[in-house]
Amino acid sequence: MEKLVIFLRGVNVNGISIKMEELRNVIETMGYTDVKTILATGNVVACTKEELSYEEHKKRIEEGLSDHFGYEAYIIIKSAKQIDEIMKEAAAHEVPEGCHHYILLSKDNTIGTQLQDLFKTCKKAEQEQFLLGEYGIYWIVPKGNTLESEFGSQILGKKTWKSVLTSRTMNTVQKLVKYL
Repeated sequence: MEKLVIFLRGVNVNGISIKMEELRNVIETMGYTDVKTILATGNVVACTKEELSYEEHKKRIEEGLSDHFGYEAYIIIKSAKQIDEIMKEAAAHEVPEGCHHYILLSKDNTIGTQLQDLFKTCKKAEQEQFLLGEYGIYWIVPKGNTLESEFGSQILGKKTWKSVLTSRTMNTVQKLVKYL
């Protein structure tokens, strides 16, 4: 039995409204068990006995969500082990008071260098940081500046990154870790 952490992109924003109970039910109808939704932002922990690749799980879930909810669904899947490694790495970061600590989630870290290069070209708020780790991609930004940040405005909600990237605050990921 493998535990998967499924992160939906763009849920309950921009007119895409999904009830978490309905989301849980839809994931269960796809054959996943012990399905839990965390918060209303599209965070799901589920178990599977099927030995499918990441891409096979991703394709099945995205198609199922798109069909059921009538929108173009994009997800990022991580294993419980990957989340554990990301959390250990993130815990080592010093986050200044008054800042959000984001985890930028992607299929893998291959887009990390692209994001790092983009961050280098952006005007930054005081205390804004981009950290590329071995297991994760991290962004620290003053609270209230997430979408006002030049970097944030270029990656969050943009079509360019929609199919390969989503973000969660460290607080959100800490809440879902309880279910792993």
